[in-house]
Amino acid sequence: MGNIIPESIVSLEKVTLGDMDQWILIRGNNIKNPVLLWLHGGPGAAQMPVAHYFNGALEEGFIVAHWDQRGAGKSNPLDFDEQTMTFEQFLTDAHELTQYLKKPFQ
Repeated sequence: MGNIIPESIVSLEKVTLGDMDQWILIRGNNIKNPVLLWLHGGPGAAQMPVAHYFNGALEEGFIVAHWDQRGAGKSNPLDFDEQTMTFEQFLTDAHELTQYLKKPFQ
């Protein structure tokens, strides 16, 4: 186990976006840093499992929020309705997520 930095954050959270439970992983070395919303190429496989390995340096200057968008990774339940995967819905989900992320890190 590595050293714990008192101002750091590591959090896996389920959030409701567009009437669907979706997952975000929040990591950063200092909670006073600006938030960076990481948008992967989804849908499909999640990038959360490899995000820290490949992009850990971003966590030094940002609070990085990795988002499993609808249809990707942890946000792809067995009963997922692929008909909800529209540009408008992804845009709405992203807006709701940015509003959610603004609250704790202002």
